[in-house]
Amino acid sequence: MWRVGRRHRSGYPEVASVFSTALAFYFAGGLGLYLLFGEYISTEELPVLVVSFGSFLLYGALLVASGSFNPLFDNRLTVFFTAFFFAVAGVVANKWLSYSVNGNFYVFSEADAFTYHTESLAMSQMQLGQAFEYLSDSYSFDDWGAFVVTALLYKIAASPLIISGFYVFLGAFTATRLYDIAGMYFSKKYAFIAAMVYSVSSYAIYFYSTNLKESVMIFLAVMFFYHYYRFLTSGSPLSVLWAFFMVVLLMFYRPAVAMLLLGSGFVGYTLQLGRSRGSVAVAIALMLVVVFFFGDFQSTVDRYTMSGDLDRVIESRNNAGAIKGGGVLFNYVVIALAQTVGPFPTFSPDVSPKLALWAPGLLLRVLLFLPFWLGVYFIWKNKIYALYPVVLFTLLEMLSLVVIMEGLELRKGLPHMPFVCLISFWFLGSLETNADRYSRGYFQRVVQYSMIGGLALILLYNLRS
Repeated sequence: MWRVGRRHRSGYPEVASVFSTALAFYFAGGLGLYLLFGEYISTEELPVLVVSFGSFLLYGALLVASGSFNPLFDNRLTVFFTAFFFAVAGVVANKWLSYSVNGNFYVFSEADAFTYHTESLAMSQMQLGQAFEYLSDSYSFDDWGAFVVTALLYKIAASPLIISGFYVFLGAFTATRLYDIAGMYFSKKYAFIAAMVYSVSSYAIYFYSTNLKESVMIFLAVMFFYHYYRFLTSGSPLSVLWAFFMVVLLMFYRPAVAMLLLGSGFVGYTLQLGRSRGSVAVAIALMLVVVFFFGDFQSTVDRYTMSGDLDRVIESRNNAGAIKGGGVLFNYVVIALAQTVGPFPTFSPDVSPKLALWAPGLLLRVLLFLPFWLGVYFIWKNKIYALYPVVLFTLLEMLSLVVIMEGLELRKGLPHMPFVCLISFWFLGSLETNADRYSRGYFQRVVQYSMIGGLALILLYNLRS
């Protein structure tokens, strides 16, 4: 039986060695990449490199500490305050950097963040009916959520700083819910590490620092799965209503993600029910939901794929900087590789300051790609139906990003990143209780080779940038 949560009689040597290996490659590979690509940067971008490298060191130090964390302090409050204070430090650094370099607080995302700021500021000064009419006339409904939240916060204080403060709080709460979800299926030690790996990553903190909507989207996606698993453990219909409410709110941020969440939850629960009457009812409900939302879903697909015209898609992605030239096949291979292993980090601020700020977190993501895929494999092989929805959602979003050629754009792929962390550390946590199923030496070598390969791909990607 595949059991999770007990200490294996042989202790933790294999898991400790895997996590230690990842951290060793993180520090050694990261230092090498920063030295290689930071040596020739322009003087103007030096502050970006300093902040990115500082984030790299602090993130690594926290992960080292997490690996030997005292179980007495392993609880929600610790998760919340650790995520909160690290996020505050990161946001302050990012805001200082942005103001020093560009004279604003938008952290190198001026185009979208400035639009959210100016439009929300205008709506915050309108009457409710007038603001809703302006919003519905000016923007499609998948942007309404961001404008409404920002406008409401601007009624308190009309500054981008209040948005970041709200996102930091939301991010810390998201970390506690990731911890709760993980704690249902593997040890608290690895639940804590999984929550930290995502919530204080450089890319998560970057989005806390901006006016962009991704932090709320992540919160809603995590809350959907939290209530889904509450339903599995308690059977409470209220949890189903809360989960569905999260999906409804996500429709005002990114409808495709909402549909993927809903579909993954339905399919996973149906497989768990087997051939019972309940599975038939769930299947019928899913079909009705798909029929109801199919028009919106199809319009979203057509917008991203330009109704199947791949030449226009490539031209559009080239103009936006989302791909780096080449034909259809070349770009699909590169994007598929990026979704399988990455996204890949960029270390030179001269290429892109914001991409350089994401680098530390994405470096660890690449190093953990094999534990993620092994987690997917063993969840499927051992028929752990409860985790099927998380796996399905993650894989379907990866596939969809490849299809629409957005796999190199972190903003599009951010919703599944927390669940990549959960699956990766579910696998590492499972090794503690099932170490006898694996050949320690073989597994260690495979992981090391995969990490060497990941660093090689990062090097090639940065050389081509």
